[in-house]
Amino acid sequence: MKNNLLKNVLIAALFCSSGNYLSATDLYLSSAGNDTNNGLSAETPVKTLSRAFTLAENGDEIHVLDFIDISAEPKKEGSTLNNDIKVDGSTTFELGGITYATWNVQGKNGVRPLDKSLKIIGKSAETCGFVGNGTTRLIRIDSFNQSIEFANLSFREGNSIPMGNDFGGAVYIRNASASFTDCVFDGNSADGRGGAAVYALLEQDRFSVSFTGCSFSNNTTGKGNGAVAHILAGKNILFKECLFENNTTTGLGGVFFVQGDLMLRVEKSVFKNNTAKDGGVFAFLDNAAKKTGAYFEGCAFLYNSVTEHGGAVYVDNKTTGSTCDLSFINTTFYGNHAASFGGTIMMNNGKDGSVLNLVNCTITHNTSAFGGATPQAGIRVAAGAANTVIYNIYNSIIENNYLKDDPTKVLDMSVQGNDSYLIDGKNFNLKNSFLGRLLADHGYTSPLENENYINYNGGSIAGLAIDPDKYIATQNSVPVYTTSPAYRQGNAEFLQDLGIMTDQLGAVRSFANGRCASGAIETPLTPGGGEGESSVYEHFIIYGQSLSTGHQSYPSMSTASLEGNYMIGDQVWINLGNTIFDKFNPLKASLAISDKNSAKTKNGGIAECPIVAAVNHLRLKLNDPDVKYVATSTGTGGKTIEQLSKHCTNGYLYNDFKYAMFYGAKISRELNSVISCPAIIWMQGEYNYTSDSEKGLTPGVPNTTDKNEYKALLYKLKNDMQQDVINSYAQNEKPLFITYQTGAQYTRGKTLEIGMAQLETANENEDMICAGPVYPMTDRGGHLDANGYRWYGEMLGKAYYRTKVLGQRFVPLQPIEISRTDNAKEIKIRFLVPKLPLVLDDWTVQKKTDYGFRVYNDNAQQTITNIRIEGDCVYLTCAQDLSGVIEVNYAGDGANGGHGNLRDSDDYEAYYKYIDHDKKNPDNSYFYPRDKENDNYVTLRPDYEPKTQSGEIIYDQPYPLYNFSVAFYYKLDKGEQNYKVPNLDDITDSAEAVQVSGASLHQAGNSILLKGIKTPVQVKLYSLSGSLLQIIDAPQAGLYSLNDFNKGIYIAKAVIDGNSCTLKILIR
Repeated sequence: MKNNLLKNVLIAALFCSSGNYLSATDLYLSSAGNDTNNGLSAETPVKTLSRAFTLAENGDEIHVLDFIDISAEPKKEGSTLNNDIKVDGSTTFELGGITYATWNVQGKNGVRPLDKSLKIIGKSAETCGFVGNGTTRLIRIDSFNQSIEFANLSFREGNSIPMGNDFGGAVYIRNASASFTDCVFDGNSADGRGGAAVYALLEQDRFSVSFTGCSFSNNTTGKGNGAVAHILAGKNILFKECLFENNTTTGLGGVFFVQGDLMLRVEKSVFKNNTAKDGGVFAFLDNAAKKTGAYFEGCAFLYNSVTEHGGAVYVDNKTTGSTCDLSFINTTFYGNHAASFGGTIMMNNGKDGSVLNLVNCTITHNTSAFGGATPQAGIRVAAGAANTVIYNIYNSIIENNYLKDDPTKVLDMSVQGNDSYLIDGKNFNLKNSFLGRLLADHGYTSPLENENYINYNGGSIAGLAIDPDKYIATQNSVPVYTTSPAYRQGNAEFLQDLGIMTDQLGAVRSFANGRCASGAIETPLTPGGGEGESSVYEHFIIYGQSLSTGHQSYPSMSTASLEGNYMIGDQVWINLGNTIFDKFNPLKASLAISDKNSAKTKNGGIAECPIVAAVNHLRLKLNDPDVKYVATSTGTGGKTIEQLSKHCTNGYLYNDFKYAMFYGAKISRELNSVISCPAIIWMQGEYNYTSDSEKGLTPGVPNTTDKNEYKALLYKLKNDMQQDVINSYAQNEKPLFITYQTGAQYTRGKTLEIGMAQLETANENEDMICAGPVYPMTDRGGHLDANGYRWYGEMLGKAYYRTKVLGQRFVPLQPIEISRTDNAKEIKIRFLVPKLPLVLDDWTVQKKTDYGFRVYNDNAQQTITNIRIEGDCVYLTCAQDLSGVIEVNYAGDGANGGHGNLRDSDDYEAYYKYIDHDKKNPDNSYFYPRDKENDNYVTLRPDYEPKTQSGEIIYDQPYPLYNFSVAFYYKLDKGEQNYKVPNLDDITDSAEAVQVSGASLHQAGNSILLKGIKTPVQVKLYSLSGSLLQIIDAPQAGLYSLNDFNKGIYIAKAVIDGNSCTLKILIR
């Protein structure tokens, strides 16, 4: 980028200023004055600008007191050429006894200043300035060595048409330095060549021209080019903080026409309602081998239009050796229109060395009347400019540019001719940008490849304000939201390389973590702050492989929607055939669209996703009408953690996770609502138990089966997903990361590498929990059945509720210590038990050999003769002494098939019931339809179904939400007495929920959560020493932040319904 973008645009603004002169004099000029006056006071002003220029010396200031009619300026009889005037003042003439060293040649050439450093100043452009009455140019500044300054003046009704084929209706500048500050150029005209307000030809680098705080309106040209300015040369030409409005040409360039060796720099300026044939604001047309550059920064191009091509910008670069280096930085293009090609920018022809740079630009709602289904509304690249010009599009938003009168027909960038004209990384560099529809195929297989969102074809995926006209009217730009994908999408380097630290409006960009907002505006809007009803949505996202999606789960069971629970589109899966992403629909289980023709058997399609039951569980548990839930499944079956990684180059599956968030953010913005993600659920690991040469991070590289490598990948994935949530939803708190434990029939190896990796990673990270194994749930030989998925969904809901709502950290049943005992044949395993007593349960799950336990001594499997439970310990007695290296394995592979029988006695209640998949209707037909095999209906029941202790299947009874032990493997070295599992000492409940007569007081993260209170409550916060730290007045139920508290333990006290309650608070 630096070679192309910085080469010509970081030019020095070397604008000359006048020196300090000891003999500086104030001169006064007024239409009511008299040229016989000395001009030394407001009471004795001169009448003509020609006389003021004649009297002035270096350093003088000429004060213009009102409007001066340039058509009434003196003229020298017989003088027909501008060069008749010598700028050194050596040529004079007498008129009425008054000497003039300059005049208005032929009464239409404009007054020519002498070569003196002068300031010409008015009190206000509203009351002071120069008029030409449409019969003469106003000022001609020609061949200067000094500089001249104009301030607070109007230049009105100047006209170069009487000069014939000439430029510059108001001001003609050739080989001179001049500056204009807070001036108004209005109603000036030019024909033949153009430049109704300004003509500039600066053939040496020492000359400079600047316009600061000026406005240009209603300037027109007939056949000429450049309704405001016609510029043919000059490396130091600046327009800053200017307004260009309602300027018109029948030629090229509704504001600027440029040609030749020059660098035009325009900063923080607005172009509005300007019109032309080509190039509503800017037009370049070469006529020789020259190098032309133009740099626009912090500008707005609004509602400009053309009768042919390039609603805002037109480039026609045909001559070999001629180049056009064009840059737009922090700039908005909105509402521009072309009757033909290029509603925004038309690149008609280009030569090698030419560049179009778009950095942090917002290009949206521009239109074209041409093209039908493929309107040329955004950027149009003609064949002559496709394979020569370099296109750098960085941190930009180019979307929703459409056919006039039909916003459904969108085209944001189109390339004429062979699609291979644009080559990624060579002459087409798209980075950190949004490009809604590109009519060319450049190998983009995903809208998010290379951190771009591309070819989503309509709407604002970037997350622009839903009422853009409102913001265009007030700030000439369109902001994004804190939840917009564009908000942290940009790469800060692209602006930092230019030395730019602000956005279009001058707001300082944050550049935190090397990021910035894509588009022209950094400061975001907060969703929910607009008009209309605002809601709070919490988005739960599940990701992983087939168990996360609900493979092989026919039939759908959770088909009844709960009020307040939603999904994106027509199904809970963001992929698997979903194509509707424009609204939240009531959440329900259904057959995935991709599986609508699958068999109605045990091997049937995807129908019951665990995220449905998890979110429904929370709705039923909390019944909070103030919060709405959204559930989305984003996983893909049969994939390794590498393939699902954000950094995988062997596919782009991670994008489905990101899609869920940017569609969630988009819909919530349109609903004037806020959205956050409190939890991510990860269910994957089966395909990392075996190695495959094609399932690593890159093609041809195998996936890992190693515990520590998997832990590193899982830790990285967790951090990536949490950070993407924070970026997408602009939330401060990281979402809880919930993993399950891979096991059951997919378990491989004695050491349980993947299952242990998941368990250890959860134990090591406070923002991650393990919800436990899936082996207790009913299955179909690896995948769960519909009951099993729904059952585990409730387990996920329980784990989330205890961690995030009650402020307790959910920890599954697992060993905390393994030790030898006095009995040489015995090993003791002490467990972290969520709720005693421990139970060896062979009715809820099928009994396994030795209840799932295995013991090895010096790598030889031992015969277990007895298993007993004492308190939180399990004792395993073997037939032989355990004198060597002891290994203990539970729910391992082999005969136990990844299952075990150890559980706690958690009586946490489920809401869903275990349903017989073969139940029948009163007419004896199956309640869940199924297909026939060999002319017989097939059963949908699993091979084993959970029972009561008395042996009855638990049909129509709630799922038992016991915590079955995780699968595990631990080792005691020879001579080692005990092994203590690391990272479990500090895992304790951070707070208990205090229930008082239907109301409750909880800790929820770093907040107090009050539920069910009927009257206002005061919560008093104390230190452990008893000092009162803060009183929280809680008028109603809800969350009350404790973010101002430092890490530590505190005591909360409150009186609820007349009852005192105390709660320990742990701020992590």
